[in-house]
Amino acid sequence: MYNLIRLNPDERSVINLRRFLKENKEIISYPKENFHSTLSYTVETPIFQREGILQKIESRLPITLSPESYFFDIFGKDDLVLRFKSSKVLEIKSEIMQEAIRYTMLDLPNELSCRKIKILRKFLEQRANRIYFDFNPHITLAHSFDRSDLEKLTGFNEEIVFDSFDWNFKE
Repeated sequence: MYNLIRLNPDERSVINLRRFLKENKEIISYPKENFHSTLSYTVETPIFQREGILQKIESRLPITLSPESYFFDIFGKDDLVLRFKSSKVLEIKSEIMQEAIRYTMLDLPNELSCRKIKILRKFLEQRANRIYFDFNPHITLAHSFDRSDLEKLTGFNEEIVFDSFDWNFKE
């Protein structure tokens, strides 16, 4: 059971990211095919879709990242990521977190249906999963990347545009 909210790059950005990975195929063995930037992944507390929050996210799209706003990094053991800075993304993340707080602190049990209360209980029962305390906006580009090759990457100097988002919930 999880809740996943992510930004999706437009088609041109995906083509440019794939081209970059192909140009660096000598040092990138396991490139990703699909790209996104996770805004929220939670197994702790579900964040249910509500018209107001969906409209707030929609109103901030598209989000354009300039090459000056991002850099390569390694997350975890060996995931190559493209980290970026964006005030719009941080604003969306903040609104999502406020929505989560609203549900858990204010709306229970007044506005939630019986089904949503059951889902919330299930989420709370499975609290043994990992929690990410820091929000570091990024796009994962590849797995099993040798960190010693980080400085060998050729530059990626294209804009990235996020033009849509997904809000997935799996029971």
